[in-house]
Amino acid sequence: AFLNDSGDVAFDATLLGNGTNNAAVFLRPAGGASVPIAVKGTPFGPGDYGVFSNIALNNDGDVSFQSLTTGLGYNAGHFVDDGSGASASAIRLGSAPTSVAGETFNVIYQPALASNGELLTPGTLVLGGPSGVTVANDGLITSSALGGSMIVREGDPSGIANTVIGHHLARTVASNANDHFAFPCYLYETPQDQTTNMAVFTGVLGGAAPAVAVRKGDAAAGTPGSFNYFLGESVNSSGELALRAWVSGGGIAATDNEGIWTNSGNTSAPPVLIAREGDVAPCIAGGLTAFSSFRTVYMGDDGSVCFLAYLKNATATPAVNPGNDATIWLWRNGVLDLIAREGELANNTDGSVIGRIGDFESNGTGGIV
Repeated sequence: AFLNDSGDVAFDATLLGNGTNNAAVFLRPAGGASVPIAVKGTPFGPGDYGVFSNIALNNDGDVSFQSLTTGLGYNAGHFVDDGSGASASAIRLGSAPTSVAGETFNVIYQPALASNGELLTPGTLVLGGPSGVTVANDGLITSSALGGSMIVREGDPSGIANTVIGHHLARTVASNANDHFAFPCYLYETPQDQTTNMAVFTGVLGGAAPAVAVRKGDAAAGTPGSFNYFLGESVNSSGELALRAWVSGGGIAATDNEGIWTNSGNTSAPPVLIAREGDVAPCIAGGLTAFSSFRTVYMGDDGSVCFLAYLKNATATPAVNPGNDATIWLWRNGVLDLIAREGELANNTDGSVIGRIGDFESNGTGGIV
């Protein structure tokens, strides 16, 4: 399920019954009824919808999704519904981005839905081709605007001396408003330095070239080490960034090398630590629990950060088991609050407890589903 600031919800579901139309993507406007946007087995134009994945929802009520299509020579496409009915974007496996004349996509990864309704799709081009695409410039991020305009391409200047954009990490994120986006990628340096060869970039659609927000080798606040690898990002409508990363150096071990950071409140300052693997988690009195690992992270427009974390025992006294180790947290103004935990009472269920927490979604105003 996906939630926007107006309370609209988008989701996909399997449907009871036989046949090819047993899955669909739905939009439920706030206070309204759920409406199917796309149904498996029904036509969208040159082909039929297949299996759905990678759904997103923006504040205007636009819904995007990926579908494995049938009836085409290529079987993966990204689609957007702006309220007029789902329509194919120009971003499809085997299609040609207008920004690279004559070339076609070889791979397309999970897209990000921008606040203006554009789809930002990371992917790679078929090697060779009219322009002689190589492994040094086949990676790119395009926008569905104008049939595939360029956001960034492998080999572009990075803004760092003697360094260009390298291979991206197959993900891009976008904000709820104001068209901010962020992505991680490797850097190609002269000479190559493995300790600084990765960064997270942020930018604004239609603005200047994306700029480095944080780089591998930068000091990781709240630890004695530095950033080593970036695992996940989220950007809000002010361009503030939340990120999940591994750190190394300074005596850091595998038991405390992961954390969540944000530059909330000051995008020109280094990100500050929110939570770190091994730190005591403030959910049981006596400090019996610690953070073990992290998953999804969201940067709210109010400067808050919401994330999913797994717990482990912090002392010899057992307090964590597979039935209560998954949690959802909200950090706001330096304060960390527990939102939900497996094994805790589930409100309005006549005494039932929360079972498995698989994932969650958060909007720009702190709403969580």
